[in-house]
Amino acid sequence: WAWRDVVSVPAIVRFYLKSARPFGLYATPLQINPADPALPISSPPGYAKRLARDLGLFYTQGMPEDTKALEKDVLGNVDFMKQAGLIIDEEARFAEYELARFQSGFLFLYFSTVDQIGHVMWRAMRGEEGHPAHDPLLDVDFADVYLDLHRHMDEIVGLAMQYADERTGLIVMSDHGFSTWRRSFDLNRWLYENGYLALRPGIPPTSVEYLQGVDWENTRLYGVGINGLYVNQLGRERGGIVPPGRAKEELLAQVSSELETLIDPGTGRTPVVKVFLNQELYSGPEAARGPDAQLGFDVGYRLLDESAIGGMTAAVLSDNTRRWSGDHCQDYRKVPGVLLANLPIRGLEPRLLDLAPSILELFGVEAPAEMQGEPVF
Repeated sequence: WAWRDVVSVPAIVRFYLKSARPFGLYATPLQINPADPALPISSPPGYAKRLARDLGLFYTQGMPEDTKALEKDVLGNVDFMKQAGLIIDEEARFAEYELARFQSGFLFLYFSTVDQIGHVMWRAMRGEEGHPAHDPLLDVDFADVYLDLHRHMDEIVGLAMQYADERTGLIVMSDHGFSTWRRSFDLNRWLYENGYLALRPGIPPTSVEYLQGVDWENTRLYGVGINGLYVNQLGRERGGIVPPGRAKEELLAQVSSELETLIDPGTGRTPVVKVFLNQELYSGPEAARGPDAQLGFDVGYRLLDESAIGGMTAAVLSDNTRRWSGDHCQDYRKVPGVLLANLPIRGLEPRLLDLAPSILELFGVEAPAEMQGEPVF
């Protein structure tokens, strides 16, 4: 590696003056200028330029709602919701622009703000007064923001319905539902306390990050990724000790039983509804790359962030006091998504993986043999 000369590229940034005295100025991350992109950000390449020409500059950062600024107190509730409002208005302009141009084919519109506001403003909703992150003084004026956002989305759906004639299929879908996140589960701490994960001598448990300090010669299980549980498998992991086959299956059965019967002493509830094994969730040539098991949490619970990146904290279970107070990384049966359509829907339980083959069938295209799911329209 070598240092390169400074390179000048066009970029855009949005400023927000929080206060004059004391001086407080917030700046978004620098983003690629869609009117003069330094790198391709659209396909075809000229599409971004056309949008900028017709609609003005826009966020090119993915999911630009600055939830981290809210969590770090750089932005408050009012500031964050103002920014989120700019983004949802921007997305609505894109939707109307493309709906007006749409003649035939397939048009997909994605709205990120519903998800991001759900994550950080759930604590303010009515009924969440008992949430560990709820602040009765700061949150009182924001009890309806999430419902109001859905009402706004209803208006956008209504706009799409105006453009859809009797030959046009209109599908409204979400890839997941949402729920409260009040309690955090530290999987690696639980594995450590129950003898499945060992640390090298002298390593304090709370100092572990990114699985550094793990004694692999005496570790059978470890957690990494959101809800992911892995076997330290002989021949797969560099320091693997658990033989594949029966020994691995028995280990997973044992730990699944223990996790599914674990009781949270703080609530009296069972945090883990079900431990899903790899073969229950995945298929195809890449299935083996996934975790050996996934934890399906009950409503109100989610994996602790530190555990997801291979660390651990001082307690197996703790209150979630973060502003990131709502989530969907729970048992999929607890947080189902939404499917609305102007087409008859077959069956009572359509699945997310049914959408791709359903859309292909609408266009008369046969789904690839390896594609999961069944047409539902």
